[in-house]
Amino acid sequence: MRRLTTWGLALTAALTLGTLAAAPAQAAGGSTLTVSVVTPAGSPVQGASVTATSTAPGSYPGYGYTGNDGKATIDDLDPGSYTVTAEGYLGSYHYNLSGSVTVGASAVSTTLKIAAAGVSGKVTAGGSPVKNTGVILSPATGKASDQYASTDASGRYSLFGIAPGRYTVQVSASTWQAPYFLATYYGNTVREPEATIVTVTSGSERAGTDIAVKADAGVSGKVVTSAGKPASGVYVYGENLDRAGYASAQTDASGSFTLHGLASGPVQLTTWSNTATVDATATKKVTTVTGKTVAAGTLRLGKAKATGSISGVVKNKAGKKSPAYVVTLPTKADPFGASSDAISKSKGKFTIKNLLPGRYKVAVAGTNTYKTVTVRAKKTTKAGTLVKPKGTTISGVVKTSSGKAAKKVNVWAQDSLGTYLGSTTTSAKGKYTIKGAWKGKYTVVVGSTRTDLTATKAVTVRKGHKAKANLRLVKGRTVTATVAAGAKKLAGVTVTSVSGSYAYGTTGTSGRVVLRPLERKTTTLEAQDPYTGGYLDGKVKISSKATTAKISLKSRG
Repeated sequence: MRRLTTWGLALTAALTLGTLAAAPAQAAGGSTLTVSVVTPAGSPVQGASVTATSTAPGSYPGYGYTGNDGKATIDDLDPGSYTVTAEGYLGSYHYNLSGSVTVGASAVSTTLKIAAAGVSGKVTAGGSPVKNTGVILSPATGKASDQYASTDASGRYSLFGIAPGRYTVQVSASTWQAPYFLATYYGNTVREPEATIVTVTSGSERAGTDIAVKADAGVSGKVVTSAGKPASGVYVYGENLDRAGYASAQTDASGSFTLHGLASGPVQLTTWSNTATVDATATKKVTTVTGKTVAAGTLRLGKAKATGSISGVVKNKAGKKSPAYVVTLPTKADPFGASSDAISKSKGKFTIKNLLPGRYKVAVAGTNTYKTVTVRAKKTTKAGTLVKPKGTTISGVVKTSSGKAAKKVNVWAQDSLGTYLGSTTTSAKGKYTIKGAWKGKYTVVVGSTRTDLTATKAVTVRKGHKAKANLRLVKGRTVTATVAAGAKKLAGVTVTSVSGSYAYGTTGTSGRVVLRPLERKTTTLEAQDPYTGGYLDGKVKISSKATTAKISLKSRG
């Protein structure tokens, strides 16, 4: 490389003569070095910082950055031996390459190749590149962590520095910028079980792992108040009705909204607003189309209804304020009931807000007692003092259907009003104890085991007396369900019993799942593909004696 002393002497001479001449041209013989940085498959690496350092004493290094072609050019090098390095990132992988080259009188080139294993490809939508979108590399087996990358302006991505193994590659769904599309796997499918597996070996690159994303379906519309004015800040939810698919958005100042990320087909739109008053929820059904944003029109909110509150205090038998869980029982005014779970933080005081006007029953959960109060709009009704009695215990032993101790099973109890008393887990000997029962009728419930069904037992508690309730579980049946689309067995589908006892599972590679325990009565099984844009839901009814079931699913574009 040209010595700085040469330029320094020239500058001194120019200043001595009173003039500053142009920088002197480099003497003939300065050479050009071109450094190419490539992946294991030979693809160019853009943005690498390249340095060429001479081994001669007193020399200065030359610098450059690789362009779109993966090449960096360093000019005006003196002949001699150089160490060439390239450093940068490919996605999250940091590379630092090194090599040597001899520079002569003429131009010379060298190549530095990344040796780490990797996966690279291009993401397209309708044949056009997709930029700035996320790509996820996930291990198909094992416990390795996911790795992430983002596509460049040409839609290309690179993931390097990964361990040899088998992987799936997924493009994240795009719901916030065009083009809009569903999460799509390599193999051009929205379903992970149907993704093409990418096998990576040490030091190799799986180039050409290209993904053509699947277009989504969208909905746009407007929400207005009961008076017809734009309703801003309202949440709008869209849910596919016959397969997986969900999206949400918030209305803007004009009340407008757009949802993306849905599958095609029937969709239920629902609004929700976090206000101090209660608006009747606006709902609407629309049919979405792949690759389009359909107009839902206007959703009009119901007239706002003013609400009221109930407040009071809970005291124990001694008259001291006591933490408790206070609820309102289901009534005509509030068919679902409401609750206040802030009792323990407020030293016995409670407030239950946002209640529609009407008569309510207010209870300390698990006590079999309540007070009746009337709620008026925009008012707080005082319920006075609710008493939390000292209570006693309900205990017993739970046995399996074979007569053995049912250990580590869940047990809970509720009072005759349906309010929660408490829960626990059985010991190694099947014993349990639930505290806090007062007097009256209670129901003890034992959760199901791998083979036995849930069991219940009614027990009457006398004030101040401990109660006993021993339970024996009943053996359920086992059903093997197979899910298929035509002759194709489907993995990754969730199958649930939607009538009778509850059981669920996910199909394996054979399309089968074992459900247990099920009651010995007519049961409906429902199959749901959890991947947005996947198969339509399906169900089948099986007899009380059936031990196998077949569920057929259909697809829609």
